[in-house]
Amino acid sequence: MQIILIDNYDSFTYNLVHYLEKWGAQVEVVLNDDITPDWNMYDACVISPGPGLPQESGHLLTWIGEWSKTNKPLLGICLGLQAIVLHAGGALKQMSKPLHGVEGRILNIHNQSIWCHLAVPQIIAHYHSWMADEPTFPQHLTVTAKDHEGKIMAIENLDSFWFGLQFHPESIMTPDGYHWIATWCNFVAKKKNRLSLKKV
Repeated sequence: MQIILIDNYDSFTYNLVHYLEKWGAQVEVVLNDDITPDWNMYDACVISPGPGLPQESGHLLTWIGEWSKTNKPLLGICLGLQAIVLHAGGALKQMSKPLHGVEGRILNIHNQSIWCHLAVPQIIAHYHSWMADEPTFPQHLTVTAKDHEGKIMAIENLDSFWFGLQFHPESIMTPDGYHWIATWCNFVAKKKNRLSLKKV
């Protein structure tokens, strides 16, 4: 499986690469202000965390718009989730207190989500000062997990195969983080196989 990973100049990016390669994916990393890639070369896209806001992150929002035309899976992490929300017409809210290197807990996962087999509650790593604004949350996205304070921690759209995680699964502070990434990779692989079968 060929994955393109958009790097938003984040120190966690290669932790993500390690998890994806551990699963068995081949990963190409491009910086968010690099030359526009050939999206057709890849089976799926991952958006890394990063500093600042999505609209300040190179070509990120433009590239999400271009990726949406491929009808292929997307996983956005932290800043990546926020970018998906903005692309879908939602808004972000600045938190009263930034959470940088702070432990949290996911208490529930939607029973129709691809993550529903993962155990809860579970510890997660927060590194963010913005979050999805729930009152303006896009109707065609589904909130699939929240933390112990009710903050949105996971979103998805099974029709477009787009997913987002607000927390950092690639951080050592998220003990079960690899299984979140592996779950998404398994989903992408199954989708790719179904598409291959249809072509035959």
